Amino acid sequence: MEAGREMGGDMRVDKCVEDIMKEHGVARNTVDAIIRNHAHIDHVGRPSRFPSRTKPVVGPGIKEAFYPGRPAVKEAPVAAREFLVRKVEGLTPLQFDMEIGGLKALDYCGDGSFYILSPPGHALGHLNALARTTEDTFIYFAGYSVDQPSVLRTHSPSDLSVYVHVPSRSCPGAVLHARVNRPKSEHPSEAPSLEKEAAARETLAVVQRFDADDRCLWWWPTIRVFMEYWIYSPKCRMTGKLKI
Repeated sequence: MEAGREMGGDMRVDKCVEDIMKEHGVARNTVDAIIRNHAHIDHVGRPSRFPSRTKPVVGPGIKEAFYPGRPAVKEAPVAAREFLVRKVEGLTPLQFDMEIGGLKALDYCGDGSFYILSPPGHALGHLNALARTTEDTFIYFAGYSVDQPSVLRTHSPSDLSVYVHVPSRSCPGAVLHARVNRPKSEHPSEAPSLEKEAAARETLAVVQRFDADDRCLWWWPTIRVFMEYWIYSPKCRMTGKLKI
């Protein structure tokens, strides 16, 4: 909030993460680590409101660029008080020693249950995650690799069928044809807000493949419409599949 005001803006926070956790019966002292998606001020949260043993985990380059926080590092999105008496784990590129779906990945728990992925483009140290929900189903947390769900569909490999029934004569066939079997999935308006556009477009193509895979539920931080069907449905979380 303070950083936002210093930059000439303002933000309102109705609830902190730990408040939402408490509402759903999750105690703060059960959290071992907080994996921070990236370091933009609207995503950093308040680690200081968790027990001192809870460590923030940040992507490559974040700790070197912003630690120990403001005021020592003026550009840091977080005040130094957020890091007091706690260890900050800064991931390194060498830790991402495998590849999943075209992205560098880290088996965070060491047992194949939770992977941290390194999707370049949006921001320094930007992270995605892949959580195994059953033996062959997953939830893919896309972070800000995608700004709008509309850039995922309809594009290969989730193109519309060649035969699309439209119960109206007011829509010219050319309108649908333009969206079917497109030769490329890249469009000028599709790149998410980013630091490196070319890398962000490559990452977007990877996310499109995850979205098209029936074994994977794709999740984006601001898809509120999913909340009603997913966040309160243990069965849905266990299978990693969503039916609306």
